[in-house]
Amino acid sequence: MRDGLLRPRPPRPGKYHVHRDSVWAFAPANNEPGRLAQAILLARHCGDQELERAAVAKLRKRGEEPVAPWPDYLFRQAVADWAKQFSKATGIDLGDLAKLKRERPYYPEAL
Repeated sequence: MRDGLLRPRPPRPGKYHVHRDSVWAFAPANNEPGRLAQAILLARHCGDQELERAAVAKLRKRGEEPVAPWPDYLFRQAVADWAKQFSKATGIDLGDLAKLKRERPYYPEAL
């Protein structure tokens, strides 16, 4: 700590980080759906429209791919599960991502 300010932590080995300004988020390796949900969360928290557009584009591209080891569990469903957990923990509304669990999903529009 210097001058009463907290320094951001460097990334931990085996962890990936996403950050905007002073907000950092860590996710385990091999957890792309969780990292994508965190990126959308951070984009909405900080108002970063470019990051949100990029994350939503990736979500649309990868949404129907299966997530190993379950062939009937799709990428978009994993993102929806992570978004639900992050929304509860942070209080930031990610309800539109919950609609990705449906049989006919509704992909969010970036602002």
